[in-house]
Amino acid sequence: MPVAGDYGFIFNFGKDYRTNYDILAHELAHGAFNLRHPFSPKSTYQLPRGSTDNLMDYGKPAQGTGLWKYQWDLIHNPEFVLLAHAEEEEEGALKGKNDYDKVINVIEMLRCGYNSDRKVQFQKDVFSWFNESATVRDFDGLYDNITYGYIYVQLNDDDELIKYPSDLELEEPDNILNSLLNLTRGEVLKLDFGGLFILVDKGNAEYLLNYLTPSKQEYELQQRQFVTSIKDLYDSKQYTRQRVLKILRTSSQCLYESLTKDQRISLLGFINDGSNIPEVAEKIVIDIIRTTPEEQIRLFLEDFSKTGLLAEYNEIMNDFGGDDNYTQFIFELLKLYLKEFSDDLDCFFSNNSMGPALCR
Repeated sequence: MPVAGDYGFIFNFGKDYRTNYDILAHELAHGAFNLRHPFSPKSTYQLPRGSTDNLMDYGKPAQGTGLWKYQWDLIHNPEFVLLAHAEEEEEGALKGKNDYDKVINVIEMLRCGYNSDRKVQFQKDVFSWFNESATVRDFDGLYDNITYGYIYVQLNDDDELIKYPSDLELEEPDNILNSLLNLTRGEVLKLDFGGLFILVDKGNAEYLLNYLTPSKQEYELQQRQFVTSIKDLYDSKQYTRQRVLKILRTSSQCLYESLTKDQRISLLGFINDGSNIPEVAEKIVIDIIRTTPEEQIRLFLEDFSKTGLLAEYNEIMNDFGGDDNYTQFIFELLKLYLKEFSDDLDCFFSNNSMGPALCR
């Protein structure tokens, strides 16, 4: 059962369900209480797999039943559990391993929040260890063909869900901030989002403000054109496969939401290389499936099956490591099936080939 999932699926449960209470408790703790495996990189404390008798570990020789104080604290914190389920209000953690990627991701996540009316949350530990900021110069990483002389991003509070202020405007930063960053007055302007602010060189400040506040039609068209352009650059050998995956990894959820059905299948075909793929690529696959809009589900599932991609991903998605991406992959597919066929479940359950066309 995925962390913070609303429901899970159990296969081959066994004849005597009474012997499976511990397994049920383990899976429900993932979904209902957002608890992770102790060996997960995202766990509060990390311990070797199978080294404890904790309920959330894979104990040996039998499933453990213990819970630790920090886990009980999470269980008894309703706000934490509710926020874990609030996908429509929370974009997620910042992605990127260097300042260049972080600045791109911050700006693209904010644009996504603006167009989807979604609140955004970042995490401090993804910034540099000594301060929660990122700085770039002569920066051309956005999709507006502007080279920015200077952009500085500062995270003030990683507990705050950030939403666009109704009066977002460019303003002068105070002299103390200028002094700390060795900037002269008038060199940069500031965009303040509350828990986060951005400084940008004055000559390009209006461009960045406009970039952060596009119309919905302009934004969706731009996202689709962007996907086409990076695919063209790869086909012409100007981009490597690793570079395309890096771009996709640092993109916001809105990029995946704006994909056409054909782009969705095309990207899944691009990512698949016939062997086990890296975890970062697995998470992109999950995002592409998870964000499929209702009007695309039926044709997407048909094409995903007909092209052989469904069978291939079923073989290459990994079920080991801190995050069980294979389980998440199956979970997201089943959610799509149930969303599309919930009015015809007899057809869904009798369709052993997983071919949605049979349910028409």
